[in-house]
Amino acid sequence: MAGRAKKPEETIILQAYGKEVDVSKLTARAKQDYIDSGHSASEIKTLKLYLKHEDIAAYFVINDAYAGRVSMF
Repeated sequence: MAGRAKKPEETIILQAYGKEVDVSKLTARAKQDYIDSGHSASEIKTLKLYLKHEDIAAYFVINDAYAGRVSMF
């Protein structure tokens, strides 16, 4: 029986307006916003992140119910 393959490390960098941001940091900020609003991190089942460079913002929806916005930079 072969061992389970290790998941490769992934980094997604968004470049806009001469700046860079690691998308995983935007995801972490979205999750923190959810937690700061009184929810538990363990409640997060789904997270959709929408990057809109025109607004310099990342919009998100957690569990198809909680929506928010975080600044990209």
